[in-house]
Amino acid sequence: MSPSNYIKSRDLSQKQPQHASNIYFATLVDGRPYLPNLRVDATNDQSVCRAALATVVISAYVSIISSPSSSAAFVANVTESTNNDDTAADSTAKNDNGETNDDGQLTILNLQKVDWEALISQSLTRLTCTKVTGGITNALVRVSGFRDLIPSIKSAVDALLSEHNCNDTTHTSTTSTDIASIIDYNSLLLRIFGAEGMIDRDVETSTYAALCNVSIAYRYLGRFQNGRIEGW
Repeated sequence: MSPSNYIKSRDLSQKQPQHASNIYFATLVDGRPYLPNLRVDATNDQSVCRAALATVVISAYVSIISSPSSSAAFVANVTESTNNDDTAADSTAKNDNGETNDDGQLTILNLQKVDWEALISQSLTRLTCTKVTGGITNALVRVSGFRDLIPSIKSAVDALLSEHNCNDTTHTSTTSTDIASIIDYNSLLLRIFGAEGMIDRDVETSTYAALCNVSIAYRYLGRFQNGRIEGW
């Protein structure tokens, strides 16, 4: 578990101007994307869909580039230093989750190749948001329609892979079959945290990720500022 890396991610997003203004700034924590600047409004379907779709795309990208055949290149291409000089991370220094190297550097995902707003605006009419009852402290929303978006998701993942291929030619593009094997679901659960300050969401989410890793919990795709994305 790596709850401290959530804190490092938030600190980095706030201290460096190039990250603070980017809602799609993302790091890798517990092997999943974390977008500390992306805050979701549970009452706004566009806000909900933005977080869900961005997480789906980034999660698929991470699944591909963190495969054993491309793990070294993954670290070389998507990490940068948490120090002010932003020096690149050492490609040989990586923990089991690909989160930090031996110098304490945090993995930052390079997502600039995707026109996120265009992708989201084109996809909104094909995603359906349904409020789910039963949350005690959280607002729950089911987001459906991802299977219909596989071509669009493929294009976005390929754009991200185009930045990744300088040290690794194994994964420079995908097929619809590749993406369909990763996105083997049509719906996801978006959980928006409540009871702010009463529950340590870093520890909770890191524990949930650990349970997913050993197939005790179902699925965890990633986290945004005030919630996370889970399987449905």
